[in-house]
Amino acid sequence: MAVAPPLAGAGVRLRPLAPEDGERVRAWRNRDDVRRWFVDSAPVAAVAQQAWVAAQRARAGDFAWIVEDAARPGTAVGLVSLHGLGEGGRVGELGRVMAAPEARGGGHQAPALRAVIRHAFDDLGLDAIGLDVKPDNAPALRLYRRCGFRQVAARADMLRLVLDRQAPEAQRPALPPHPARTVWLASYPKSGNTWLRIVLANLLHPDRAPVDINRLPMRTPLSAARPDFDRLLGVPSALLTAAEIARLRPQADRLMAAASPAPVLLRKAHDAWTLLPDGRPLLGAAPDVAALYLVRDPADVALSAADHFGHHPAAEAAAMLRPEAMLAAPGRRLSGQLTQRLLDWAGHVRSWATAPLALHVMRYEEARAAPLRTFRAAIRFLGFAHDDAAIMAALDAARLDRLQAQETATGFAEGRLGRPFFRHGRIGQGARALPPDLAERLAAAHAAVQPALQARGF
Repeated sequence: MAVAPPLAGAGVRLRPLAPEDGERVRAWRNRDDVRRWFVDSAPVAAVAQQAWVAAQRARAGDFAWIVEDAARPGTAVGLVSLHGLGEGGRVGELGRVMAAPEARGGGHQAPALRAVIRHAFDDLGLDAIGLDVKPDNAPALRLYRRCGFRQVAARADMLRLVLDRQAPEAQRPALPPHPARTVWLASYPKSGNTWLRIVLANLLHPDRAPVDINRLPMRTPLSAARPDFDRLLGVPSALLTAAEIARLRPQADRLMAAASPAPVLLRKAHDAWTLLPDGRPLLGAAPDVAALYLVRDPADVALSAADHFGHHPAAEAAAMLRPEAMLAAPGRRLSGQLTQRLLDWAGHVRSWATAPLALHVMRYEEARAAPLRTFRAAIRFLGFAHDDAAIMAALDAARLDRLQAQETATGFAEGRLGRPFFRHGRIGQGARALPPDLAERLAAAHAAVQPALQARGF
């Protein structure tokens, strides 16, 4: 079965075509002003459309994506397909490219097509992409030529266009799929956020690789850092209630984004994405913010947290199942962090998966198993244009054994006294360390969030 991976482009997200998309696509295809451009311009019956969708999902060399507006998650604005990859060659065929009638002129098609082009060349290793188009289809010709396709042959009823991977247009850096000034590097605690930030630091500062883990050259301010809050607002948070602090946090975030000289401010967040009592989002929404969300098997999170905090894995697992869970909870001692609502683990994942903002999800397990592919997609989402060699160099500089050696030699500021921060990063061990009932409950929570992630294309 062909599984089209989620892709992203400037202002758009591309998710795999699903069976329930069949009728929507058929309605687009059957419009008189659309079907006239097909070789077979007859209206498509519902049965034939479902057969086409099934075939797209079943053939190993065929991929189809629904294009969504990144600022309006779930809003379908078009379709792009790529096929012919299973025929032994290194040339793919661009298939259907359609816009939803209400989305025409919205600027979605070019970034969506460029995202597919980047995927075809960088991920699938194709040498060229070809397509056929009717000579009087002026809007399509403008789109294809703008994306770098050039005419190589002509018949009376059809033009042949090809884009070679070495063409300048094919080498264009990706634009971020959002206009956000702030991108949250968000995760439930102990999901691999520190590793992610160290990889990015090595990528963005190769002259200092491997970077000093205690002096990262790329600052990613924590969403709930008390000193930043006090400095930006000029108000000692120690004098405020938790509710007053929460109401002021969006203002502090806006001030930080406005003061940042970087085109995009990357910030770490462990908070769940929640609304304040007055209906405002605590951590913002599109178009001002976007999020790169790192998700990890909750049983492994529980084991990692137990190692970090010196607790029993069962205690950490039980805490992850409580909807009222939080970090830096109000108490007698003043923490360096402001209170952060986590919700239960599944609630945390759902909160970000359903947030009204541009979102890219990294699965920790995939990042370990296929680091280049996984980080390449994340880096494109962030809008960085680094090539595979640079990404591999950053990953090598952030190898676990290198981080462990640094921590042994100099310590790590984010660690806890007497306990190593960088341990094993192993996958699939958490469930074996937990009582069966807690392991089953976390496994159920893991399964329960998959529809929300899949609805966003992950």
